[in-house]
Amino acid sequence: MLASSSTLPAGIGNGHDVVGRYLCDHPRASLCRFKGCDIDAIARHFNFYGLSHDGRTHFYLRGLSLSPDVQAREGLTNCAAYPVQIHAEDDPWAALKRLAKGASKTVTGDLATLARSADMITSGLYERLVRKRGLPHRSTELRFDVMVEQQLDPESRITLTQQRDQFGQPLPCINWKIGAREIGSVRRLAGLISDEFVRVYLPKPELPNWIEARQDALPAFMDMAHPSCTTRMGTDPRTSVVDTDAMVHGIDGLFIAGSSVFPTPGHANPTLMLLALSIRLADHLKQRHAVAQSRNARNPGQPNLSLHHS
Repeated sequence: MLASSSTLPAGIGNGHDVVGRYLCDHPRASLCRFKGCDIDAIARHFNFYGLSHDGRTHFYLRGLSLSPDVQAREGLTNCAAYPVQIHAEDDPWAALKRLAKGASKTVTGDLATLARSADMITSGLYERLVRKRGLPHRSTELRFDVMVEQQLDPESRITLTQQRDQFGQPLPCINWKIGAREIGSVRRLAGLISDEFVRVYLPKPELPNWIEARQDALPAFMDMAHPSCTTRMGTDPRTSVVDTDAMVHGIDGLFIAGSSVFPTPGHANPTLMLLALSIRLADHLKQRHAVAQSRNARNPGQPNLSLHHS
């Protein structure tokens, strides 16, 4: 949209310099970790759990998040931590999978791993088939990663540079900003997890330096490749790009589908919401087209202006 500037110098739908602003993702960081014998103690509480529905078992993974009361009282944003288990080279289930796929580099080594792990395999099959639980693994580390919701910042944005690619299109400049509220929310969640685990007699986690050091260390965040909000939905063209029907303000017939129309990014994976909004838009377009067809039937000879293509 920014690059489509031949007719509108600021770009399509960018009369108020909003296109590309409010760039959000889901900042991700490692929140805490466990090693050695502490791994099994934590994995017993935070493994996969199965729910049966229509004859099938669907597995889910437990996580941890801030309570609504703490968020409201302390002005924190949404964030949630989930366990990530790093399996050892001699994990029997990994060895079994390699052998089954014919991908084993050392067949004798993987067979030896299985022979040494008969008890783990037996108990794992019982857990999986009878109790509907996740498989027990031999691991080198269990950590909790966190995804946090970003607060909207108009200076977090995508703009265009003077450089051009091989097709003559301007290259983007990405200025993704993570604010103090997100960092504070993650730090608070880490502290609560650490205190609560100790209170219920679970192993105390090891926290990363940037959390324990407070202001003395920079936070270590990565993106989740969930960009959103750069053509956000709203009723005010000064702070949004599309209206509640996902049509660009002031440009009849130009619609946008995707996570860029999210008014706020939330902290969960965006796919289901993205699909829901796309289906909603498809329903709106079908209804819009039906109305136009009905109008044309009543007024033959009039041009069909129901849809415009860009």
